[in-house]
Amino acid sequence: MPKRNGKETHASSLDGMLGAMEGRAYRALGGAFATSFYITFKNLQLYSANNINVRQTLGQVMSNTVALLEESDDLRLSAARNYLFVNEVRLRSGRGGFQNFGLLYTEMIRRGVGAIVLHHGIIEEEIENLLMIMNEAPNGEDADGSYIQDRIQELGISTIDVETYVDGEMEVDLEDIAEEARRASINAYFRAIFLMRDIYKEVREDKKLNVRILKRVVQNMVDIVAAGDYTLMALTRVKNHISYLVNHAVNVCVLSIWLGNELGLGKVAQEQLGLSSLFADIGMACIPEEIAEGKEKLSDEEWAEVRRHPLIGSRILLRSGRISEVTIRSMLVAFQHHTHADYPELVPLDRTDIFSRIVTITDAFDAMTTPRPFRQKPMSPEEALNSLSDDEGGRYDPLLIKLFVNTIGIYPVGTLVKLSTGELAVVHRPSLEDGLVNRPLVSVISDAQGDAVENTILDVAERDSGGSFLREIVETYDSMELDMEITDFLAVL
Repeated sequence: MPKRNGKETHASSLDGMLGAMEGRAYRALGGAFATSFYITFKNLQLYSANNINVRQTLGQVMSNTVALLEESDDLRLSAARNYLFVNEVRLRSGRGGFQNFGLLYTEMIRRGVGAIVLHHGIIEEEIENLLMIMNEAPNGEDADGSYIQDRIQELGISTIDVETYVDGEMEVDLEDIAEEARRASINAYFRAIFLMRDIYKEVREDKKLNVRILKRVVQNMVDIVAAGDYTLMALTRVKNHISYLVNHAVNVCVLSIWLGNELGLGKVAQEQLGLSSLFADIGMACIPEEIAEGKEKLSDEEWAEVRRHPLIGSRILLRSGRISEVTIRSMLVAFQHHTHADYPELVPLDRTDIFSRIVTITDAFDAMTTPRPFRQKPMSPEEALNSLSDDEGGRYDPLLIKLFVNTIGIYPVGTLVKLSTGELAVVHRPSLEDGLVNRPLVSVISDAQGDAVENTILDVAERDSGGSFLREIVETYDSMELDMEITDFLAVL
């Protein structure tokens, strides 16, 4: 009898373990649905319904919906008690989860939506209509979700129901959500900085390169970029971290992921691009540190040593372990991304891998805008972008250059600027208006007299009643030039 009880207890325990595993899998699927739903919602604010970004993420929403409906009669996405739920299963913060879940929760509450219910038989076009209606729906204190439900009924869609949010049932702190997203970006950035510092050290000690250790942090960055948080991009403008090589590698990674996202690369491709860009200059770890860190202008002999690093980097990656697609793409980027005259022309531009063409641009931009001991005055972002755009040697892909300019703007997020009205500000977000890449939103940090002021967001594209712009950006600064601490910089983003 005791033995039988032991078997029963074991069976019960096993059932519980299987149930827990199934619960985690269901929660993960629900999280994937909510993430793809939110990203498609945001993509439809930026692109037409036929855009590749929209089609890819909409396809993910549909496949996740089908998978969830196989497990239940309906798919119910609800907002309650500051959390999102999928069929009563609370979604927990995971990789990139908090930003997407918190922001989707906010968008639902703003529109007075307490729950969205999807029924069997739903098709992709109906989900697309729902997201487009949500984007056009009024939001604010008076919104009650009825607009969305009415429009759904007008279109004759019977597979979607929208339930009204009941005031007082739940509360949401928008500042907390924004702060949590900002903190996730900061953590991902500096985690990458410290990991790359250790990796450069290990390579110098002739240890095998560990590619896997960086995969998680790159996945975080991809999710953060997809969620539309600009803190990561802003951090590339602070140039006084641990070492030039480490700082440069992480900045190139962030900028490459942003450009890959705008190009419409899928999530897996963006992760591979991010890893490849981190290892683009890994060969520099084997160059003497006094040369690699560039304490002074290099001699001809030292420059000849530096020119060896693409080949060295490819060899380091080759012996990193199992040859995977990431390893091969990383080797190509390490070998191909230096196309300018100071290096041998290894591969013609039109035969260069797309990752290499992206990293060629982001690598050059970050290098141009970074102070070095032998060149204390870096180019401003505007000067660097002009230099890339005026490329006469065919070194850069012109279509990618145009997309890069549109992605980061003439004044990238995090750039310190002086306004024509005398205030000092930090670029907060790219312009809200298409085509105005030189007129971002800025966060003012001091008035015309130099006195600190509480953060105020201004739109440089704002016009007066006559149609003239109210203010201009007249000068840019480097954070080191103004002796600005990183903590002070982050406080105004």
